[in-house]
Amino acid sequence: MRLNKFRIGVVARALLIAATFAAGYELWRATDSLAALAAGAALGAAQLYWLFATIDAANRDLKRFLDAVRFRDFSQAFDRAEWGESFRELNESFAEIMSDFRKERERGEEREQYLRAVVGRVGAGLISFDDAGKVDFINPAAVELTGMRELTRLSQLRAASEELANVIAAAEPGESRLAAIERKEGRRVLAVRVARFSLRGRILTVCSLQDIGPELERERMTRELEIARQTQARLFPVRFPDRRGCRVAAIHEPAKEVGGDYYDFAEPSDDRLVFVVGDVSGKGAPAAMYMTLVKGVFLASAGARRSPSDALAEFNRLLRGVVDPGSFVTALYVDLDCRTGEFSLARAGHNPPMRYRAATGEIEELKPGGVGIGMANDERFRETIEEATGTLEPGDALLLYTDGAVEAGDPATELYGEKRLGESFLRHVALPVGEAIEKIRDDVANFGDAPRPRDDTTFLLVKRDLGS
Repeated sequence: MRLNKFRIGVVARALLIAATFAAGYELWRATDSLAALAAGAALGAAQLYWLFATIDAANRDLKRFLDAVRFRDFSQAFDRAEWGESFRELNESFAEIMSDFRKERERGEEREQYLRAVVGRVGAGLISFDDAGKVDFINPAAVELTGMRELTRLSQLRAASEELANVIAAAEPGESRLAAIERKEGRRVLAVRVARFSLRGRILTVCSLQDIGPELERERMTRELEIARQTQARLFPVRFPDRRGCRVAAIHEPAKEVGGDYYDFAEPSDDRLVFVVGDVSGKGAPAAMYMTLVKGVFLASAGARRSPSDALAEFNRLLRGVVDPGSFVTALYVDLDCRTGEFSLARAGHNPPMRYRAATGEIEELKPGGVGIGMANDERFRETIEEATGTLEPGDALLLYTDGAVEAGDPATELYGEKRLGESFLRHVALPVGEAIEKIRDDVANFGDAPRPRDDTTFLLVKRDLGS
């Protein structure tokens, strides 16, 4: 309404000025009087002053409006009566626009806070800089990796690592490079990757730094453990003895890359076979080291004509001073004549072997006494060690194993145990020895929910042929 009045007033005053000047001119021509011309000019000037005053008042109103918009964030109410309907409509539009603007700004601020939190807490170091080398930001991870708390120029990185600064400067987007940096806590190897993008006409580079030292160390340890695993695998027999009247098979599965279980055999004569199954307390590399000592002692003593109890006593004498206090070795030593089936065995704290009698279809455990190797002095060891003797008739079998077989499963619920192992032995003993021992191994492995055995597991099965 006010705007319309302003327009009408301006037009009316313009017409009135024109009419005033025209009337003054005609009066001057009719009367030839300068006084009439002066009066008309004065009246026209007054009308012009009135016109300019009206426009100036309108300008002041407009300035007040614009000042309200600029300094009050569109929150000024423009629906007062003197502003008119047009300003009320404009106020409503501005209010709606500003409401949307505030919501979007709040969402933008939330996203910015989220991104800042992510950048601040991400494990990789991040450094952003422009083409001139001016650093825009460096996150806490990059500060920790480089030790540079006040980094404003990329060139300052040379104080921490000349190599790292050169790698960052030369790295191309998408490629990964390695750089070393020396810190007080030790040398670190960093993987460096860069990405470039344009932001408001500026070319920015974001460099990520990742400490891969732990990964390299794990890779090195994995390679060394693989070498140890391959080396230990060579300590086990590569073939099984082939004697008329006897069939032999064995399986060894370490709980880790290397283990402390051990089995081996020797052939002192054409008819005789000597077997040993051992278990070093503990797992992993230390147990594997002691296992190599057991093999050396076994090979050194197996050729001599010793009884199983004398052989284990020799084991104890040689190993007792080598094995750490608190560690020990359990072992089972068997001497078998494949021609007659006669055997003798001694047990140094080891799991009792199981014997299958084909004539009765029954399983029995052989339990001669004896303590673990390294747990007693030589005299005490000889006092405790006992021997068991017997004969494997045609079709009979002897199963030697380590405690990983019977301790499979969850200790909090139920272990596999000797009873289940005996049932598995009985169930598969009629098969050829190679198949039988694999079936027994599978029965143990499939028991419970454990993804892998908790302890090293070893089986050795010797069976006397039917008709021998």
